[in-house]
Amino acid sequence: PGAYVPMVGVEKVALDLDRFLKLKHPAAGLFSSAPDLLKLGQCMLNAGAHGNGRIIHRHTLAEMTRPQTTGIPSILPDDWTAEQEFGLTWIIPSRSRSIIYKAIYGHNGWGGCKFWIYPQDGVCFALMTNLMDPGLHGVDLDIVHNVFSACL
Repeated sequence: PGAYVPMVGVEKVALDLDRFLKLKHPAAGLFSSAPDLLKLGQCMLNAGAHGNGRIIHRHTLAEMTRPQTTGIPSILPDDWTAEQEFGLTWIIPSRSRSIIYKAIYGHNGWGGCKFWIYPQDGVCFALMTNLMDPGLHGVDLDIVHNVFSACL
């Protein structure tokens, strides 16, 4: 966390990031780089293997990418969670109206980042930004995501 790029616009959500980091809260708490996320993505595409070792057991990976929330109603008032299934850790956009390619899993970051894995195509992508809520600036990250999908 000492080397992270500060978020722009974080004051809009009234978050004391230094205090938040000290709590070691799991939400919005992954600090990484695009190259490291892509290494994780490659591991996921390699059935959990990295080099000569295994980082994620194949049974764990299967549960991470299997819908776990089918039939559970969303308790949040927005449409976003109602359009998703969730595995252990990952979002599965099976009912998403804004994401065109459905055979994927991944996660949208708290600050406008995206990390998505396309197992059938053997690729993943990491989009990193430090701009809080890019939509307020006219940037629709789902369109960026769809452009990536269309280029496969």
